[in-house]
Amino acid sequence: MHRRKFIQTVCIAGVGIMSGCKSTPERVHVLKKNNKLFVPLAEFIQKNTVSIAFEQGAIGVTRLIVEPSSDPKANEYTAVLLKCSHMGCAIDVNRNDMGFICPCHGAKFSPHGEVVKGPAQEPLKQFITSSNNEFVIVHLS
Repeated sequence: MHRRKFIQTVCIAGVGIMSGCKSTPERVHVLKKNNKLFVPLAEFIQKNTVSIAFEQGAIGVTRLIVEPSSDPKANEYTAVLLKCSHMGCAIDVNRNDMGFICPCHGAKFSPHGEVVKGPAQEPLKQFITSSNNEFVIVHLS
């Protein structure tokens, strides 16, 4: 295995062996049922974006604040695959701004996965979301 692929694999797996690995997001635990991921609304009380483990990577779920409210049920949500469309690097949550950033080459993406700054040319893969009184639901198909 090449060094870059090894590092990406370790980072994506969230092994934590490498403390300097910027691509290892804090992941939340979710329920998976019938090709859907159920993210507890409580995860969005203190943060707008959470990462959830998915296959060999992660999905970023972002709360889009529709109205000023501390109630997570009063908002809309978006979900994107956290894999850069440029060269496949694992993407980080952009803490300085709402959206995502690729640590490999600096591409920036909106919460909807649209390219804000290159070198990426294609948007991130999006998932349909819905919500109820308890969960944000990420539809995988």
